[in-house]
Amino acid sequence: MDVWSQRIEKQWFWDNPLKFTNLKHLQLLVFISSEDVDKILYSLAFLRATPLIEKLEVHFATSFSSWLAEAGPSRRDLRKYKYVHLKHIWITGFRAAKGQLEFLLHLIENAPALEVLLVEIGEYPPCNSWLGAGEPPIEKAMEIARTCIHPVLSQNVTFDVKE
Repeated sequence: MDVWSQRIEKQWFWDNPLKFTNLKHLQLLVFISSEDVDKILYSLAFLRATPLIEKLEVHFATSFSSWLAEAGPSRRDLRKYKYVHLKHIWITGFRAAKGQLEFLLHLIENAPALEVLLVEIGEYPPCNSWLGAGEPPIEKAMEIARTCIHPVLSQNVTFDVKE
């Protein structure tokens, strides 16, 4: 599923009656512009519509300004929702933006059957389009991923962060 615009409103997020009752593997490609970097967390609405999801791939295609972005709501503002069948999560295009981190932490904290978590730092798709001064803050994003995610993971989860 490709999401080209983050124009998801909070009301739709909470009250969406749509359900994909047989969907077990979801590939979600989320294109996020710099003005919508604060709405990443609302992408969870798609997951709430997939009660039997077992495997999730989220590919974040974002603007260069989203590296380490601080904008957006907290997962603490969300209603509790359990992804009881979710076993495998693969995230690419991770830039340690607050919304991305909150998105991932929400999933981890609410996926009791989680077995594997893979996080790839950088651009999706890989294209070396960094326009900022110096190099992109890949090491800082990797450090944030490791220090924020690892402590909340169950010991049974295989966890890897790579560039």
